[in-house]
Amino acid sequence: MLRSRGGVSRSDGRGGDAVNEAVRMESLCKPLGADLLLADRFAEARGREDLVSLGVHTRRGVREPHEMFTLAALPRESPAGNGGP
Repeated sequence: MLRSRGGVSRSDGRGGDAVNEAVRMESLCKPLGADLLLADRFAEARGREDLVSLGVHTRRGVREPHEMFTLAALPRESPAGNGGP
């Protein structure tokens, strides 16, 4: 089970790897300037025709790096620190 307290999400151990990966993906949203991220495994299952690759990324606590995607139709914010709007 995932609990949120004061804006910090915590797992009580019931979610395992899936919860860990989801939390790590969420932490990549701001640096990548995306409101939504899809991991490569999900992108393969749903089809990539309307997705944009954001590159391969490693995440703390996740064994292997994975390519991250976002929907092509979603507007992207400028990643933090690059002087964009």
